[in-house]
Amino acid sequence: MNNAIPVFEQLNENVYQRLHQRLTTRITEQEKKLNDTMADPVRYPAALQKKTWDRTIMKPKYLFESGPIATFSREFHAWWKKHYQYPESSVKNVKVHLLPKTNRTLAHYLIRKKPPRHMLRSIQ
Repeated sequence: MNNAIPVFEQLNENVYQRLHQRLTTRITEQEKKLNDTMADPVRYPAALQKKTWDRTIMKPKYLFESGPIATFSREFHAWWKKHYQYPESSVKNVKVHLLPKTNRTLAHYLIRKKPPRHMLRSIQ
């Protein structure tokens, strides 16, 4: 069965409306990919899927250090409210969640956690 619409052969309102209806109801590649990921959670685990963009939340990362820089989060939020959250601002509804990045030390790489207690009991 041929589903081609003869737009080049006949240019009239009915042909155009059928073509327009078919194109507007067609599933996009992004929707098809989303449906595939929802249908097969083993092949596409939720943890590995991209999150949708939320324009109301900003998550900048900063290098966390102890000492005088430890008050950075508080000072940044005060600065953000003063300079960007005034009533006429275009970003007045944006919330800022600072994400600290810590430098990994040698201890992070060498220290191994003790296994859970139920695992230790099952060995004995």
